[in-house]
Amino acid sequence: MVFFCLSRSKLKLYRDMRVNEKGLPELGYTSSTLGVRICGCTVDESYRRPDILVNEHGFVEPLTGGLSITPPEITKNISDMSADRINRGKTLLWMIDVSVLSKYGLKFRQDPDKVYHGFIEPIEIIVPFDYNKNIQSTQCEWEVCHELQSE
Repeated sequence: MVFFCLSRSKLKLYRDMRVNEKGLPELGYTSSTLGVRICGCTVDESYRRPDILVNEHGFVEPLTGGLSITPPEITKNISDMSADRINRGKTLLWMIDVSVLSKYGLKFRQDPDKVYHGFIEPIEIIVPFDYNKNIQSTQCEWEVCHELQSE
């Protein structure tokens, strides 16, 4: 099954997330919520798969990970896990315009190892709590991709 989303803007990023009672992405620290898993900040120190690493000075910085997203070409890039959750009605496909990220101190970076994966990461070195707050502050910028279709 192939998914695609028709959009008027040129560069959208995608993430499947649960919806909250207000019709916005649910905040949290899982792969299907809006938030970042940061050891010692949003998840326990023993968590094995953080979204971004904390450096030796206690900060997070660009090029070390971030909120996982699906890059712009959704038809080629949606993961099987995301497609399955959407098909089962567990999550919705959300999109955000890359141009709004900078006002939150964030930027998009393509994962150099996986063409179907990318990150929303901090623009500069930042305290982990503030980075997560910036990510969650984008909550109202995400739109449900209503044009989601399957072939």
